[in-house]
Parts: sequence; structure tokens; C-alpha cells
Amino acid sequence: MDKSKDVDWSCITGKVKAQGNCGACYIFSAIDNAAAVLAIYYLIFFIEFSAQEIIDCSSNSLIYGC
Repeated sequence: MDKSKDVDWSCITGKVKAQGNCGACYIFSAIDNAAAVLAIYYLIFFIEFSAQEIIDCSSNSLIYGC
């Protein structure tokens, strides 16, 4: 593989988060994915969005507002 075509995506990825027993892993992955897409599209740095705001508004009774 040609190393000159490798891309370092570390500047547009979020930190690893510990959700504990929350059960809202889909929210963490969706939020980080949306932030990464925006960072790539607008050629800016990664802006971390709040997963807690979505969890607070969730009607999913299985996550209990974490």
C-alpha cells in the first residue's frame, strides 16, 4: 500500500466515552459520527456535541435518562 495516500483522521474523532450501564451506545456513536462529518465537510476541527442532551430528551424507557 502506498503510504503517501494514508490519511490521519485523529484530529476529527471523538474521545472514547464510558457509558457505564446506560445502554445508550447508539447516541454516542451517532453524535460522534455527525460531528466528524461536519468536521470533514467544513474542513474544521472536531467539535464535541453533547450526548447528554439527547439522552435527556429521549422517550426510550430503557435508558432511564441515564
